Amino acid sequence: MPAVRAPLAERLRPVSLAGVVGQSHLLAEGQPLQQALAAGLPRSIILWGPPGCGKTSIAHLLLAASGHRHLSLSAASMTPSELGRALAVVKHQAGHGHLLFVDEVHRLDRAAQQLLVGHLQANDARLLAATTENPSFQLRPSLLGRCDVHVLQPLQPIHIIRQLRRALADRKQGLAHRNLRIDDDVLVTIGARADGDLRRALNALEILADLAPADGRITHSLLEDALPRRVRRFDKQGELFYDQISAAFKSVRSSNPDAALYWVCRMLDGGCDPRYLARNLSKMAIEDIGLSDPRAQTKALEAWKVLERFGGELGAAALANATLYLGATHKSNATVMAWLNARSRSGSVTDAG
Repeated sequence: MPAVRAPLAERLRPVSLAGVVGQSHLLAEGQPLQQALAAGLPRSIILWGPPGCGKTSIAHLLLAASGHRHLSLSAASMTPSELGRALAVVKHQAGHGHLLFVDEVHRLDRAAQQLLVGHLQANDARLLAATTENPSFQLRPSLLGRCDVHVLQPLQPIHIIRQLRRALADRKQGLAHRNLRIDDDVLVTIGARADGDLRRALNALEILADLAPADGRITHSLLEDALPRRVRRFDKQGELFYDQISAAFKSVRSSNPDAALYWVCRMLDGGCDPRYLARNLSKMAIEDIGLSDPRAQTKALEAWKVLERFGGELGAAALANATLYLGATHKSNATVMAWLNARSRSGSVTDAG
């Protein structure tokens, strides 16, 4: 039986730091990771970024380029006893410049993280870790304080499309031997739907290659049939959650209804609880619009009621309607300011929030 070939995304991992795309703010000459590598990786490092942006590839390339002895672990599949044995090996080899790579480090429980802290404190090894979650929320302060955190960006569609073309042209590890013919608009669509995740894009291309007809032609129609739209990334606890919500609410407050609707749709598409949006739209109608348009409060509450009663697409459409209305109408915080002033004068401790 022939050996199973690795997925396309694995076969096309970069073989040098120069081959990593989209992270020049860290890897270009004179930038933080290049400087750290030139100094021999003297401090522990955490790479934080969304899926498919190159964290693991960069980590392995740094390990290889450092010349130090290293050990790689995945917190997703590691038991506490396995971590203990790995750290025992590291401690036994202390003094040899040992590097310990932990992928998905946010999956370690608090006790395991503290165990890591002990080894870092004793200078048994330096840590190189990767995570998709905000380290400030997921890692112990004692661990975080001993590491430099570097933030990786989601890849832009232009980077992803370039890598898709590379996969189609590569005869050794890519798909050139399949003699595929693929429309440009298909590559553009894959690049957009990947939402910054190169692994997702390459997996999609490989699926399309497997489903291609005998003539090798991949059309937009085949893409729609084989790969339905994927939901966008939405981190419900980390930094991305607050960035997107902030963008939506700032768009409402700056009277940009189109932008506000975009961000609300993106959050709903990515799994945000619509009741959270309904509550905050109502809050904005009171605090940011107030008496400048009393109908805004009614619109927001009616949308919330439709959401609770009907849910689904109808509820989402009601939220969209309220978002557009709030974004387009006049703004005034005079009511809230007057209330706060009156409360401070009366000495009331009532919380209006």
